Amino acid sequence: MNRIDRLSAILIQLQSKRIVTAREIAERFEISLRTVYRDIRALESGGVPIASEAGVGYSLVPGYHLPPVMFTDKEAGAILLGSKLLEQFADKAIKTEFESALYKIQAVLKSSGKEHLENLNEKIKVMGFYGPPPQESGFLLNIQEALSKHREISIEYLSNKKNELTSRIIEPIGLCHYGSGWHLIAFCQLRNGYRDFRTNRIKQLEILDKKVAKDNHPNLSEYFDSLQEALDFREIVLKVNSATRRIMEDQVYYMGLVNEKENKNDVQLHFMINNLNAFARWIIMYGKSIEILRPEFLKKEVKKLVNELLKHYS
Repeated sequence: MNRIDRLSAILIQLQSKRIVTAREIAERFEISLRTVYRDIRALESGGVPIASEAGVGYSLVPGYHLPPVMFTDKEAGAILLGSKLLEQFADKAIKTEFESALYKIQAVLKSSGKEHLENLNEKIKVMGFYGPPPQESGFLLNIQEALSKHREISIEYLSNKKNELTSRIIEPIGLCHYGSGWHLIAFCQLRNGYRDFRTNRIKQLEILDKKVAKDNHPNLSEYFDSLQEALDFREIVLKVNSATRRIMEDQVYYMGLVNEKENKNDVQLHFMINNLNAFARWIIMYGKSIEILRPEFLKKEVKKLVNELLKHYS
């Protein structure tokens, strides 16, 4: 990206949020902090009113706005792909709002951009790997609002284990998607601890007036970091022949793959796992095409499971 394009992109980034740090700009464009400072000075010299505060970041002076944004064909294509993903992984309310936003985006496209989207629309489809995602309950927009305004939430939640409906007051800290569904991470006042709520199990939801203090809870990244430490993860190293690795495809990521090294005739896979028995059951299906390099106790677990099968069918 040349400097003129980068300056324009930085200006758009500054308008995208209230405060933008120099490090955020440096990481996005893969430039040094010194280059960021020079670019900011160049924008200021060009008449852009930028407010800066040491140790905080940069912001555009209130009241300053860029002219209407024009999207390139590639940007419009990326937005279309995002809308296809939303068809699979968002609830009806989110889809409706995004569809409205997409119409507004299409309205400002040049004729070539509109034709580009029309040509792509029927040629892109997102399919779920393991069947259709669960039907969402329609509260994703409400959850986003509560997270943004730092508000407590009252929910009626259908628990998975006992299949019973319980009333909860929760303090939300984040929303994430994994395991083919959306999860709300929150502090549950009923259980006096952090809980992972499947959003499709929320049957009623109300945003309360009471605010959640920002310093009361970890952010989403801190929560998952602490969870990983508490779960006692173990390292697994396998040697897999190349043909079997191709058959495994994306399963390895669901099983905890953290590193992969390709050799001439095989692939070395490194995993971090916290459920030894489940992992052993998974690799049994690949038979002799997998060699356990370490740890030794995984070999013992596989042998135990195989012996149980032999005994069952003998």
